Amino acid sequence: MIGTSGMRRIGIGVALAGVLLAPMAMAAASAPEGDKGPGKGKLTAEQREKMKAMRVEHKKAMEPLHRRMKLQVDELRVLLDKDAGDAELGAKMKEIAKTRTAIRELEEKQMEEGEALVPVRMRAERLVKMHDRRMGQGRPGGEGPDRKPGMRRGQRGPGDGPDGPGRPGGPEGDDKD
Repeated sequence: MIGTSGMRRIGIGVALAGVLLAPMAMAAASAPEGDKGPGKGKLTAEQREKMKAMRVEHKKAMEPLHRRMKLQVDELRVLLDKDAGDAELGAKMKEIAKTRTAIRELEEKQMEEGEALVPVRMRAERLVKMHDRRMGQGRPGGEGPDRKPGMRRGQRGPGDGPDGPGRPGGPEGDDKD
């Protein structure tokens, strides 16, 4: 059961959230259609329609390949259940590999077509952003140049490792009590 002070805290929290989020909501509502959402550059309505049509076309092209893959995996499962020989299993696995290759090629084709619709500047900005994220820039504890010394992922504190601090015989954990 929440007491009076708890209800007051909840009320203050809700009011504070409203005050902080209201300017963002108003800015998004007043922005032109192409500028809404996170990020600066957005696709035009025509580009979005082309992308949507391309995705529908891609999905139609992928359906038979996905059905074929499911059928081939089911056949492989049957072969495994009846303890088929290596030759039969290998042949079925080669079929599956060919289907996977066809799926990958179709996916690559769609990616290239989609990239062609995106303006060069947007692609360049996205590439830089992805690179920065991978390098850990802007994320605490990441791998980038802003990494704080001694801050690594998965660090468990004293006793980290067999000879770590806090362990008997470790650099700071000598047993001289």
